This record gives sequence, structure tokens and C-alpha cells, in this order.
Amino acid sequence: MTKFKIIDAVEKPKTQRTGLQLYPWQDLEAGKGFFVPDGNPDKPMRGNQLGQTGNQWAKRHGMAVKFQSFRYSLDGADGVFVQRVA
Repeated sequence: MTKFKIIDAVEKPKTQRTGLQLYPWQDLEAGKGFFVPDGNPDKPMRGNQLGQTGNQWAKRHGMAVKFQSFRYSLDGADGVFVQRVA
């Protein structure tokens, strides 16, 4: 039984300004997720990196939700898949 649905990759916004949200944390329901391809093939993202970011976002917003992330390949592109698990 699949616990997540594979969706099309999303373009990672190119910003580092504080206060701007890069990923759609608030839009994810349990069992939904998104794929972020590596921006630099010489330095791939850590598998748990975005899940930790999502969990920090949830804590800052007082939400009892959990995210997990892991290395994944989708349509020949390597990156990180993030999914909401609770």
C-alpha cells in the first residue's frame, strides 16, 4: 500500500529573503507531498533536510503536523521528496 502520491516536480523559488516561504507547507494534507530536484548535482540535498524544515515551520505556527523527507529519483531527476505524515 502506497503511503504517498508522486506528483510533478515543483520549481524551487530562488530567494533567501527572510519571511518568505519557499515551500507549500500549509497546503499539504496528510499523505500528500512534493518533489524538489537537486539544484546542484555536485552537492545534493540531504534526505532529511526539508523534512526538518517543515517540522520547524509547523512548530513556529503551533501546528501538530509532521513531515518526513528522503532522497528520491523522479523522472530521471535526483532530489528530495517531502511528505506530510501526520
